[in-house]
Amino acid sequence: MTEAPPAVGGSTYNALEVTYNHRWKSGLDLNVSYTYSKFLDNVQGASGWAFPGSGSSVRDSYNLNAERSVDTSDIPNALVVYYIYQLPFGHGKPIGDGWGRATNAVLGGWQWTGIFTAKEGFPLSINPIANNSGTYGNQRPDLVSGVDPVPQGQNINNWINKAAFAQPAAFTYGDAPRTFSDLRSPHYVNWDTAIQKYWNFSDNMRLQFRCEMFNSLNHPNFFAPDTNLGDGNFGVITQAYPARSIQFGAKFYW
Repeated sequence: MTEAPPAVGGSTYNALEVTYNHRWKSGLDLNVSYTYSKFLDNVQGASGWAFPGSGSSVRDSYNLNAERSVDTSDIPNALVVYYIYQLPFGHGKPIGDGWGRATNAVLGGWQWTGIFTAKEGFPLSINPIANNSGTYGNQRPDLVSGVDPVPQGQNINNWINKAAFAQPAAFTYGDAPRTFSDLRSPHYVNWDTAIQKYWNFSDNMRLQFRCEMFNSLNHPNFFAPDTNLGDGNFGVITQAYPARSIQFGAKFYW
């Protein structure tokens, strides 16, 4: 028998959501969604006891108020644009209405689709060099007064200001927050596109061809940096999302 732990912690989520939908006679179907939000809590997750994502576990189980910060999945700004565009070529279209059957079969009836995504990065949580709290709790680093955790000229080799953090003294908790709302992983910007066409052979038989291009602009999107204070790569980003890739596919419906 498995017994679930008692419910602990609390969270609040507030958001402004805006959605725009429109379909034009020209063949463009557009959907735009934007979310402005804030997600706060004092515990998170089910691995161990309330692991806060990339950071160390809860410092003091008897003082969860000290854990309150933005959740590790907090994304203040998120924009998603989705569209389907019937290209204006072929029978019944502004261009190529008089094309012959063979020409229309090759050049007419194509669709262009895409998804554009732009999101702010996730908040970061910094791990100390070692856990020397001497209690059943855990440590976080100390903040160095007057030093901004976000370095000037921030780049993938210098994403976190190392001088802003210090290993706390033994038997102390450290005063860094669970996560930083102003120190985040890189933003994510991506545009996936595809072109497709159907050939109808009868009422219940048709062939679809698709060419899909992921990360169409080959825009670099980077992972979060190393957040372990004692590592040689602390504050350095060493990984990225995949580069542009293209795939072709065909599907026969009957």
